[in-house]
Amino acid sequence: MQSEVIMSKILTRKSEMNRKTLQLLLFHYQDMHEVLKPCAEKSRFEKLIKQTTEQLNKTPFDRVYPNGATALEYAKQLAKKANLKNNKGVICK
Repeated sequence: MQSEVIMSKILTRKSEMNRKTLQLLLFHYQDMHEVLKPCAEKSRFEKLIKQTTEQLNKTPFDRVYPNGATALEYAKQLAKKANLKNNKGVICK
């Protein structure tokens, strides 16, 4: 009974999890699945592995930019470097 409560909490929180967390969760589900003998718990883990894999496929990849910059900030940095390189330090107004 307690394991069912824990599993339901995990399933409801999967939509909030990032890609790395889902990968780690899937890894541990697979580990536990390998150790179990054929029983109801093993089939439950098969279902969890399938659900986690589906959720993982839907989850976008995390983009990591230098210095914790957002995508827009990083794009501005790259554009500034490209402009300085192309204009050889001459800034047009």
